[in-house]
Amino acid sequence: MMCWKLTGDARWLALAATLALQSGITATHADQPAAAEPGAAIYAARCASCHDRPTDRIPPRGYISLLRSPEAVVETLRRGSMQPQAAGLGAGEIDAVAEFITAKKLGAAPAVKVDPAANRCASSAPPLRARGATWNGWGGDHENKRYVAAPGLSVRELPRLKPKWAFALPGSMAWGQAVIVGGRLFTASHGGTIYSLDARSGCTYWAVETNTVVRTTVSVGALPRSSAPARFAVFYGELETGIVHARDAESGALLWSTKVDEHPFVRLTAAPVLHADRLYVPVSSMEEVTAGASGLYPCCSFRGSIVALDTASGRMVWKAHAITDEPRPTKVNSDGTRMFGP
Repeated sequence: MMCWKLTGDARWLALAATLALQSGITATHADQPAAAEPGAAIYAARCASCHDRPTDRIPPRGYISLLRSPEAVVETLRRGSMQPQAAGLGAGEIDAVAEFITAKKLGAAPAVKVDPAANRCASSAPPLRARGATWNGWGGDHENKRYVAAPGLSVRELPRLKPKWAFALPGSMAWGQAVIVGGRLFTASHGGTIYSLDARSGCTYWAVETNTVVRTTVSVGALPRSSAPARFAVFYGELETGIVHARDAESGALLWSTKVDEHPFVRLTAAPVLHADRLYVPVSSMEEVTAGASGLYPCCSFRGSIVALDTASGRMVWKAHAITDEPRPTKVNSDGTRMFGP
């Protein structure tokens, strides 16, 4: 599998064309909704304005049909980034528009259950030691330099690099980048599986299925001695629940879970940052997207924040809001909905 970053309409179209040629698919899948097809009217009313005229990072419908299953589109509409566009739709309507967008029937592809730990390492993992070159969290370090100063690789050697191993995320993808600490690679899939791999070989030390959506890059760090026998933890947040977790980095065992915000549209998308015995968690929401999709939503009651958690227990130490004033009722919009603001 080859991956690259895309921006702009031309690159989206080029990628879709390339994939069509590689997979033997003729690009005759019409971009115009066929009125007779179930889901066509819903697509035309709620989706076509963006996906038939894509800009920036919006994928065109043809691209979605090539790369996504109808089951994945249903998940996106019910729980993911397109949830506001599906507001008010019944289960059958969501299924219909997913089948229309992908030109595939739900359940047509047999579900294959893949053991996330099938790639188990032949020997037990050595004790984790946070030394040597690391890439921890989103930017690699607290300064977000995204640069490793360790010697061993020169500019002249770059053209001679070859793939050493590859690891597939079964039926899923990853939003956050991989983290390397102590010779182990930690990553999380969109489907909610947390992996610990041997960075040298790609074999699996442990894998834990969480049955939730994880979009954040994980962070790994040492725990206080009071947390024994756990010495290091993997910290990450669930996308849609506002819950932050800590797992033993050596076994995957759950150490603690803390809900950092109760708002129904809370989202955890940024990587938590670890410093000393505190974990700092950025908290955001999808509220503005929801309000833009429907004037019936009483916007806006969410306040972004930074939360500091105790790494040993998950206890919330403090929470600082970006807007200090609490939301209060303000005007009524043209749809008759009461709005809120500071």
